[in-house]
Amino acid sequence: MNTNTMKATWWVRAALLVGGGLAGGLIGASAQEGTGDVEIIVRTQVTEGKRAAKPGGDSLQQAAAEHGKAYVLLLAEQPKSIYKLVNPVDPQAIADEVSKQLDAHGFHRVAPGAKPDIVITVKFGRGMMPNPYYDDTSAIDDTMPDPGNWIDPASAPQITVTSPKLAQRLAVAGVSGKATKAQYEKLFVTVRAWKYPSSPQEKPEVLWIAAMNVDDPDHRDLNTFYKAMIAAGAPYFDRRLDEEEVSVRRPLRNGHVEIGEQVEVAREPEKK
Repeated sequence: MNTNTMKATWWVRAALLVGGGLAGGLIGASAQEGTGDVEIIVRTQVTEGKRAAKPGGDSLQQAAAEHGKAYVLLLAEQPKSIYKLVNPVDPQAIADEVSKQLDAHGFHRVAPGAKPDIVITVKFGRGMMPNPYYDDTSAIDDTMPDPGNWIDPASAPQITVTSPKLAQRLAVAGVSGKATKAQYEKLFVTVRAWKYPSSPQEKPEVLWIAAMNVDDPDHRDLNTFYKAMIAAGAPYFDRRLDEEEVSVRRPLRNGHVEIGEQVEVAREPEKK
């Protein structure tokens, strides 16, 4: 995973968090929705921990990589983008919801005076996300366009797949359609877990990433969806997926997403 985008300033701050105390919060007209349901896409990346995840089996039954459960949530931020959200979103509300779901899925906030195992950072907003069907090397939470160097193309960019592995995967029935859909701009919430540094000089190390997204950012208010998006992704924190992504559907009633039982969309069997 690419960790170069995280500035060294927060890394020093993270190393000093215990000494400065871990308590406290972060410093720092709705779009009309109909009824029906909403599809939430969940993607993950996990580095090796003390033991590897068990091969095969259901995604939720995969063994965690044992990266540690004691956490401190350092920041939640909206990256700069040339496109605005339908309505502003409160970073503290996003942070609170991520903490709520971490606590509900086996993680726990670090005790006062103790060192955390992991440092959590959160990003939210809208933008283009790496397409896992065309690119299996980028961090899944790298988003664009970057307002500093983005130029709207005259036509849709042509995708060239050079990896035989990816080309073979795209030949599987149903996968090409998912890859095309992944090219569109998304509303997103991403969660990164970093190894807590033993010193300010230690190189930043990402342990796992979970990225949740929904379509149609021009007409959807992230305030309506972020709780459901985080809840959909939380069971997969620090867990590998069997495929590039998981599709979770949530009922949508009267402009609100109902958070109930986790339901994955059935996948088509691969043709042999």
